[in-house]
Amino acid sequence: MNRFKWVIAITVVSLLVCSGTAFAEQTPGEVWVQLKGSDYAKPYFENSEYEDHEFENNGLKLVIKLTDYTSRVYEFSLKPSNPEMGSIVIETNPKKFRRKKVGRRDYRMVMQMRVHFKKQPAAQPKVPVRNPKAPVKKR
Repeated sequence: MNRFKWVIAITVVSLLVCSGTAFAEQTPGEVWVQLKGSDYAKPYFENSEYEDHEFENNGLKLVIKLTDYTSRVYEFSLKPSNPEMGSIVIETNPKKFRRKKVGRRDYRMVMQMRVHFKKQPAAQPKVPVRNPKAPVKKR
């Protein structure tokens, strides 16, 4: 009977140690962005294209995968495939991530947002400005 108590005690202690290390690891998360106005927008992070992303729904849904969403605030610049549209900057907030059920038993931490791309204003041609104090030439 004494041996049985030791086996249970060792099992409980080892489970507690293993579960403690599991919580210390990185917590992956995803950012789901619904794209309006343009499809297949590429995310840029720190002036380089962010590689860990994929598209769903014919390019209208962008899924950005993060290795650890709790460690910092990520700032992405979304550049659309249409050059006439302007880029948009999005920011992640660890408090906005929610547990989302994907499949039967799989859960993910997900932050959802919608982005609407707008056309860039056309560049105005520069017109030389005349100095009002300059004398006017007569013909």
